[in-house]
Amino acid sequence: MGVSRRSFFKRSLALGTAGFTAGLSPRAEALGDTARKPYKLVATQEFTNICCYCSGGCGVICSSRNGELVNLEGDPDHPVNKGGLCPKGATMFNLRNVVTPDRKVKHNEARLTKPQVRRPGSDKWEDISWEDAFNEIARHVKKTRDECFVEKEDGVTVNRNEGQASIGAAQLQTEEAWLVQKFNRSLGSVYIDNQTRPCHSSTPAGLAPTFGRGSMTSHWCDIENADVIMSIGSNSVESHPLSSRYIQRAQRKGGEWIVVDPRYTRSAANADWFARIRPGTDIAFFGGMFNYIIEHDLWQHEYVLNYTNAPCIIRDDYEFNPETGLFSGYDPATGSYDDTTWGYVTESEKPWDTKGAYAWAVKAGVPKFTLPVLKTPKKDMTLQNPRCVFQIFKKHYSRYTLEKVSSITGIDQEVLEKVYSVYASTGKPDRVGTILYALGQTQHSYGAQNCRAMAVLQLLLGNVGVPGGGVNALRGEPNVQGSTDIAATSDGLPGYLNYPRQAKHRTLADYLAKETYPDGYYTNKPKFMVSLLKEWYGKNAT
Repeated sequence: MGVSRRSFFKRSLALGTAGFTAGLSPRAEALGDTARKPYKLVATQEFTNICCYCSGGCGVICSSRNGELVNLEGDPDHPVNKGGLCPKGATMFNLRNVVTPDRKVKHNEARLTKPQVRRPGSDKWEDISWEDAFNEIARHVKKTRDECFVEKEDGVTVNRNEGQASIGAAQLQTEEAWLVQKFNRSLGSVYIDNQTRPCHSSTPAGLAPTFGRGSMTSHWCDIENADVIMSIGSNSVESHPLSSRYIQRAQRKGGEWIVVDPRYTRSAANADWFARIRPGTDIAFFGGMFNYIIEHDLWQHEYVLNYTNAPCIIRDDYEFNPETGLFSGYDPATGSYDDTTWGYVTESEKPWDTKGAYAWAVKAGVPKFTLPVLKTPKKDMTLQNPRCVFQIFKKHYSRYTLEKVSSITGIDQEVLEKVYSVYASTGKPDRVGTILYALGQTQHSYGAQNCRAMAVLQLLLGNVGVPGGGVNALRGEPNVQGSTDIAATSDGLPGYLNYPRQAKHRTLADYLAKETYPDGYYTNKPKFMVSLLKEWYGKNAT
């Protein structure tokens, strides 16, 4: 028999109350029953749900009687909030119902219960039936698709509908978001976007090239295992209140909390160290920490040597001009880079070992495609070669002195050095640090570089893949991550597959040949892509 924490306490309370009232029954009779209030959850059904506000994803229990919501509270069995709710979550009951001054519950009149329409030329909304709403939507969708559908372009079958777009938020469950993007893509729409764009797109661009995936690398519950926590671009006490409980648990264990923020927030008020940074200077802040770590030999040698690209040797024609701030390959006419010179010196090249992915694709009916070549970078495990990544990295960031960074960021030099020393102390096997960030890091024109810098910092200190470590984005809504994973966005497909581009992906074989990686997780792209097409189109995916 499964017994949850909640049911255990309810049973214990019932048994304890029965014995207690039995022992005091004469006294209870003397006091009279009028003082006893009825238990408000008698004859109710309980349903678990998720709070709709921030990205904490806190669990709630909704109690209903006769189809009416009568109570809402935190779920003590949920791993994130463990029964607690912040002020926003605690008032979620009011989204549906309100309590009148005489303690009666009635529907919140601000909450819509029927679809509405505003007729052409009208300035008022009017209620319509669900059936009418569905019929009207279907009519408009069908009309738009018929008028805007393009079957072929330049002789290539594209089946594209450019007259229709879909835009949504991250309050949907992953399964619901999946249906949204599948439905719209089945109509040929390529304009599909989501709240994840401003909130999350910088993170995959920075984290995916580093770790392989663009997700928060850890979990709320793991924060309390950190020795040092650095919040930068995040005010968790106010924006994600329940997450700050895990920070406080870490502090009670002796952990230290650093807050880097332009404002003195409630998070800063609870932190051990606060650095007031000038807005827009995050790259300089991280660059100064890189230089401080290397200068004081605080980087985790074994981790950097064996689990990063630090020993890899870069081509001789790679250059950086500190006077102009430009790297080799820059084209001033287009304002873009050709990054050919940025590649590794390779010591061997051999045909890709497909590990069955190629054979599987052929068996599934995918036309034959050319196998890519696996190139093995040449390495210097002593890290002394001036062309190895570590030495180039060290030289590049040597310019980021405490004086220079202080003048750029506006952080007092003594405070800056203290923050650097505290966080860099986690570059040891027996200590660990975690980074918490939110929109203060992602919503910049250089948001992807911010995320990449945080990832590099954690690699330098060996703070990845260990309890209490990682690079952890605190999202804006409960399912930003799920919406991204199933690709409710126009630039990618579910599973972080790149969207086909007409210029270079004229057939499925072209797509697989150009997109399949020679080694690692994405050697399985043929399996992922064919599986996706079969899920979307069933027997028509041939």
